[in-house]
Amino acid sequence: MSEDQPNSIPVSPLFVMTCLLAFVVGGIALRIEILNAQVGFYLPRGPDDVGKWRVSPINDDFIRRYMRLVDADGNTLTRELSGPEKVQAQAIAKKEKANSELRAWVGSAGLLQYLLLPALMISTLISFASKPSNKAAAVLILIMIVNVGAAISLFYRDYLGSLGW
Repeated sequence: MSEDQPNSIPVSPLFVMTCLLAFVVGGIALRIEILNAQVGFYLPRGPDDVGKWRVSPINDDFIRRYMRLVDADGNTLTRELSGPEKVQAQAIAKKEKANSELRAWVGSAGLLQYLLLPALMISTLISFASKPSNKAAAVLILIMIVNVGAAISLFYRDYLGSLGW
C-alpha cells in the first residue's frame, strides 16, 4: 500500500505472517476448547486420571456395553432398543465421537501449539519493535490477546501431559 493513504495499515511480510499465524493458533485453540466442552470438559485431566488417553471404537457393541445392556455372562443383548435407550445411545455416540476428535486434535494440532505459540510471540514482539502505525499496533494487541488465550489453554489443559505419553 502506498504511504499517501492515511487510513491504511502498512503491510510488511512479517505483519502478514504474524496475522496468519495468529489465525491458525487461535483457530486451533478455539477448536480444542469447543470439543472439550462437547465431551464435558475432559481436559485438564484429573489427578486420579492417569495413563494413556485411549479412544474406544464407536460401534453398537461398545454402546450397549456402555449402557450395561449385557446378560449375566457379559454378552451384549441384541434386543431392539427402546425410545429412551436410542436417545441415550445417540448421546453416547456423539460424546465418544467428540472425545475421539478431541484426542486427535490435541495429539496433532495441539502439540503443534508448543512450537507455534513462541513463534507467534516472537513475531508479534518484532512487529511491535518496528514502530507500527496505530492501526497496526491495535491489530498486534489483538494478536497478543489471542496468543495469551491460546497459551492459557495450552498450559492449563496440559495438551502434552493429557495424552499420557
